[in-house]
Amino acid sequence: MLSVLLIILIFNNLDGVALGLLLQDIKGDLHLTDTELGTLSGIAFALFYSVMGIPIARWADRGNRVMIVSLAIGLWSLLVALCGVARTFGQLLLIRIAVGVGEAGCIPPSNSLIADYFSREERPRAMSIYLLGGPLSMVIGYLGVSNPPLAVALMAEDSAVEWLQVGLLAGTGVLAACQGWSARRTGEPVAFEVMIVATMVMACLGEIDLDRKLFGIKVVATRFFVNPKYSLAVRALAVLVIVGAPAAVGVWLLRRWRQVLRASLKALREPWGQTAAVGATIYVITQIFEGPIDRIPWQQHHMIEELLELLAAVCMSVGLAARPGLGIRLLRALGRPGFIEDRPVKPR
Repeated sequence: MLSVLLIILIFNNLDGVALGLLLQDIKGDLHLTDTELGTLSGIAFALFYSVMGIPIARWADRGNRVMIVSLAIGLWSLLVALCGVARTFGQLLLIRIAVGVGEAGCIPPSNSLIADYFSREERPRAMSIYLLGGPLSMVIGYLGVSNPPLAVALMAEDSAVEWLQVGLLAGTGVLAACQGWSARRTGEPVAFEVMIVATMVMACLGEIDLDRKLFGIKVVATRFFVNPKYSLAVRALAVLVIVGAPAAVGVWLLRRWRQVLRASLKALREPWGQTAAVGATIYVITQIFEGPIDRIPWQQHHMIEELLELLAAVCMSVGLAARPGLGIRLLRALGRPGFIEDRPVKPR
């Protein structure tokens, strides 16, 4: 949970860092005065950011904090994108005010979550880790704005960003596996967890192109079956692992489609499920339209595809990590159910 909040805070602060580094470019592009530039980077954002934090904190005390953070992420992401299409000072001023309102929904509910999920002794360490989001956003902003070649290298295919996606997806799969193991021990259905684990495994294998790295070609390609470079046994084993295992899991899930459907519909009624579903939708759309996305002329090295896949991985990780009862299930999976009584979670 803490790592997810840290990532959210990094993106929350990244907007202000990037704006500060681009002020002179914005000034020249929109022909702004120093007063207008100061208004955009100062009072327009700070006033509404600080003032709106108070009612949002009040809402966090009474409402669903995960939903508040999710809504804030969606709002400020959309508005930051709209900054790129502003053509006048007035348009950019209104957008920056709205960005301040959206970003104000990040820190109050996050602080509340940390206060509930960590004991008094653990809270200073948790807060120090969480507040690393500020310095990390400065580093990322510098790389992205002041050193574009390095940023392009980091976001290229098979680069650090892609491995970050793999890490997020793998972590999500591990959490789902622990939940499934705990549910199995208590006799609950596990089909939904198996589906999540299988999906995350296939996504990770697809991201790293495991078969292409091992054999230089996709296992499902016809040329692989007739390639004399590898023995028949190796080719049969590769097809069994890459194709046979997912097919077997698919058949197993198909036989339990009612369990999967009920759990999926229940998840879609919850904020965590909706967040994860948004991520899954972005990921599927990106894979379907991978070719057209990669042919967008002004980008370099599959940048848009990698950014969309990173956004999808973050949404899926945030959603599934926020699943109710995750901590209890993890402790049960670790064989420490008594630990719950020592670390009670404040009821909401």
